[in-house]
Amino acid sequence: MLASKHALSLPTIKSISWNPFSEPCMYAWYKYRTGLNITPVIDPKVLGWEDSSPNDHLMEQTTVLNQPTYNSGEITFVSGRPDYLSTNLQIELPSNFLIGISIDTQTTNGTIIGDITTSGELFKYSSSSKITVQIGGSITHLELDAGTFSDNTIIITRDGSNVLNLWVDNVLQTGTTPTLTGTALIDVIGARFSSGGGVVNGFDGVIREIQIYDCSDVKLVEKVYLSLKHLTP
Repeated sequence: MLASKHALSLPTIKSISWNPFSEPCMYAWYKYRTGLNITPVIDPKVLGWEDSSPNDHLMEQTTVLNQPTYNSGEITFVSGRPDYLSTNLQIELPSNFLIGISIDTQTTNGTIIGDITTSGELFKYSSSSKITVQIGGSITHLELDAGTFSDNTIIITRDGSNVLNLWVDNVLQTGTTPTLTGTALIDVIGARFSSGGGVVNGFDGVIREIQIYDCSDVKLVEKVYLSLKHLTP
């Protein structure tokens, strides 16, 4: 579990009426229990996950063997197949961004989001305490101050100075604040494209919601956290 007693946390409020859809810089929103195209079987599979933002970046999977499983709001990905959802409409983040995710990882080497048409683009667990970010082929790492990842609300931001920050369960991880320039490309959930060809580094675990913005500030971090935190058991 994540230990965070020495890190900076945001103040919280008892309730929030804010809706991500009202944020002008909302880019893509894969919303909990919303916009899902699911097979009507005992072990339902996810054929598609609609973008609840105005931008219509539909994530889908037409290959049965690569369809993740759905159960009560949780989408479970298995790396061995691998399970993934992809979009034909590229998500491009050239400058500031914020990515918020409700996620329960069961892997120390799995891609959360990335690109399957361009190599060198990913946000990936690379150990029990480290997330690797690769943009335009350049790599850096975001590490926990203490503890390990488990069932968390994760927020990754990049500011106007290209500084990356990692927030885990409302706590800013202060040990590493690397910089990374370039346009981040995203067109897949749960895997990435290898420079050698093929889909690799599949994710093992559960994803409940993903919010993507092409802006970032501390106030937005707090809003996103408050909108996601109730999804974690």
